Amino acid sequence: MKDWVSVALLLWNFLVARFLSNMVYIDLGPDADYKWLV
Repeated sequence: MKDWVSVALLLWNFLVARFLSNMVYIDLGPDADYKWLV
C-alpha cells in the first residue's frame, strides 16, 4: 500500500507540473522561452 501511495504521488506531481507548465506557457505567450519548463 505504501508503494502504491508513492507511485500515485509521483504521478500526481507529474500531472500538476505539466499543468503549471502549460499555464505559464499560456501566460507568457508563444514568443517566450519556455523550453526550460518542459
